[in-house]
Amino acid sequence: MAFELNKRAYDILTSLAEYRVLTCRHLLTLHRGNERALRKKLRKLEKDSLVVRNAKIFSQKQGRPEEMLSLTDEGVQLLKTEKILDSDIPANRVKTTGVHSLQHQLLTNDFRIQLVLIERTIPDLSVSFLSPVTPFIPRSQKDKPMVYESFPIDEANQQWIGYTPDGVFSISHRGLNKTLLFFLEVDMATESLVSSNRPKASIAGKITNYKLAYKAGRYKRYEKFWNCKLHGFRLLFLTSNSSRMIKLCQLVQQMSPSDFIHVTDQEAMVSEGVWAKIWYKGGRLNQPQVSIFGSKIPQFPLKPNELS
Repeated sequence: MAFELNKRAYDILTSLAEYRVLTCRHLLTLHRGNERALRKKLRKLEKDSLVVRNAKIFSQKQGRPEEMLSLTDEGVQLLKTEKILDSDIPANRVKTTGVHSLQHQLLTNDFRIQLVLIERTIPDLSVSFLSPVTPFIPRSQKDKPMVYESFPIDEANQQWIGYTPDGVFSISHRGLNKTLLFFLEVDMATESLVSSNRPKASIAGKITNYKLAYKAGRYKRYEKFWNCKLHGFRLLFLTSNSSRMIKLCQLVQQMSPSDFIHVTDQEAMVSEGVWAKIWYKGGRLNQPQVSIFGSKIPQFPLKPNELS
């Protein structure tokens, strides 16, 4: 079947390949324009069997159900035919069938969409996000994503650390010629905070891994990728609810020094924005919250619904 699609249609399909699952609200932020026109375009793509509507979810902020959209096999094949996707990329690396947790993916995407708003609102800032599930960045020979981290902690005993962040991103300020590096961990409260049986699989194990990576200067490898100078990084924990956030903050405090770790929850991010003063630095609940920009917070802070 031949398809006559315009650039906007291909842009939508490409976004679905990158994010794997999006709502109409997400797509409207990414591609702007008129909501009625976007919905008409989505209905056409669905009629052509390129896009499928998945089960509805309840929006954290609006409190009403939202439909999730993703690519079909036909949509994936069309992107390969048009050489937007490499022909050897498996369909389950692009469709929702390969997503371990849809809620986790959607919360990660909510975070990413807000980064788009940051860049769009403040001309001096540029944001670049590296996803472990993107089909547009080549993987290693061992089929690991680019953001996968692996390094030895005891070469004599052949002990290595290996872990994959939920995202790695940079925020650069053109005027200041300064770049900040961030690692993102989206926590759905499904992992143990501390585990004696599987310590590496716990949140405490993740924090230990990042501490070792910080000490070893592993973040320096991103200097070449973004052509910048880095002096460290910030680890962001985005939790699914406030009670989990409190417990995680307490853990972070116990694992001091941990000032490079910032913690917040989904409700604060959705209502105030990732850029706002919603983050507990070092997990210290008894101190004022900070912005991920530190003292360099831009002079807005508008809320997400005022920007989109």
